[in-house]
Amino acid sequence: MHKDGSQLIVRYADFNPLQPNEVWGTEFLSYVVSDKINQWVSEKLKRPVQLRWLGNQSQRRIKHFPDNPVSFADGYPLLLCTQQSLDFVQQHCLHRSK
Repeated sequence: MHKDGSQLIVRYADFNPLQPNEVWGTEFLSYVVSDKINQWVSEKLKRPVQLRWLGNQSQRRIKHFPDNPVSFADGYPLLLCTQQSLDFVQQHCLHRSK
């Protein structure tokens, strides 16, 4: 739900057939949600965005961990961060939403 009271429900059926994309030099396939939904989200965020989904099984493989599929992460199946980093991101998001 957006702060203006509007909301959007996205279903698996709203995603189009697999399309190519690239993250950090790795090319793989993902589903992209319909243009109507992407437009709604883009308007709320005030910047163009695309919602993508890898499906039930990621197609993305990286050379350092070829047996472990990853999602849209930077390239590793594990992400470590500190509480301080999470607090910073949360404060940044709260500041931008005002």
